[in-house]
Amino acid sequence: MLLCSVSNHNRELGMKAISEASVPPFFRYNGWMSDQLRDRGEYEVVPQKLVEHYKLLASEAALLGVEQAALAEKRCVYLCVNGKPWIYAETIMPFQTLTAFPGLRTLGRTPLGDFLKQNGARRGNICFFSCDSQTDWFKVASSNVDLSSKELLLRQSVFTFSSGEKLLISEMLLQPASFFL
Repeated sequence: MLLCSVSNHNRELGMKAISEASVPPFFRYNGWMSDQLRDRGEYEVVPQKLVEHYKLLASEAALLGVEQAALAEKRCVYLCVNGKPWIYAETIMPFQTLTAFPGLRTLGRTPLGDFLKQNGARRGNICFFSCDSQTDWFKVASSNVDLSSKELLLRQSVFTFSSGEKLLISEMLLQPASFFL
């Protein structure tokens, strides 16, 4: 089982760590998800909301290396292929990261992966989790999508820019694992 610091964060949220071997290869992909999705059809980012004064959880602050009292923004989007949501993604960006990279505030429909790639960000460990329909994560991710599954896969990782600023990306796979086999 892959163990990493993100697992403490997800235990707080009711997630269960799972082994990488139980995750479809598509979702284990360590490159840019935007590139992976473009290869599967017509790809688009559909913004859902931007929380401008997001209060960090203690575990999020620890992962990002900032004080818990620090404010952040949270960007929530669906990543769609051929008009169908495949992934629900949340990005937590501390204000110090937004100050260093103001373009993060105006991404709109621009894929975050494209921005990260252009600015030399590096991904830390990818951690995998499952969540059932009782978790807040599941409820938020599925609020605008009709899901047949009662349990979904989630992956998280911290990205670090060469200047040291960080952001936390959480991606929930909205299609059943069998969809990708």
